[in-house]
Amino acid sequence: VAVGKMAVNVVLPEALSEEEARGYVERINSVFEALLPRKARGVVNITSLNAATLFPRKDYELNRLVASPLQLVEGSALILDETTLANGALSEKGVANLNALKALSERAVVVHDFTYHQMEVPADVKLVAISKGSKSLVPCDVQIRLVPQHDHDHSSLAAVAEQVVHRLRVAVGVVDAMKGEFSIAEEVAAQAEQHFVAARARLGVEKVTTETLARWLTVARQVAV
Repeated sequence: VAVGKMAVNVVLPEALSEEEARGYVERINSVFEALLPRKARGVVNITSLNAATLFPRKDYELNRLVASPLQLVEGSALILDETTLANGALSEKGVANLNALKALSERAVVVHDFTYHQMEVPADVKLVAISKGSKSLVPCDVQIRLVPQHDHDHSSLAAVAEQVVHRLRVAVGVVDAMKGEFSIAEEVAAQAEQHFVAARARLGVEKVTTETLARWLTVARQVAV
């Protein structure tokens, strides 16, 4: 269980046209572009998953590791666009690519394929998946359903954003700078354990798992910071 990562799924309304969905994807990308120094984009659909290999693999003829799109600089954000996803069949490569995305989202690791074995390398990547109508193919910790407000004055919103964007950049920078190991006081750990046990008894072990506890600890740390 990876404590500290929080993959986010932004769900656009099903009723949006392809052009409208593309517009919202571009707006969301522009927000991350304005706030984060390192960002990468990717399209997730049947065609893209069945095409290029997303994870690094060893080429034994050249005796080197072949670079891949999931090898990102530490602290990068990866924005996945799933709005063009449609029904179809995944090839063996497509399944491997999807599993690699799931590993990054769930365990914060990038899978390295050495043909005879696989190695998981820790990765500090902020993952955001944008889907349309339903949840992402990639398991995420938080789901945000976007409700468009067509009566908003986007020019005034841009003016407000211009006033606060610097502060938001500073806030993101401060949080990133505080990364690393963190400790939990014994009394706080005892309270967390009691809360976890009570929640499992009340809601059931299927709904409250160790991943749930990791998510709670992540949110608590973010609130504290």
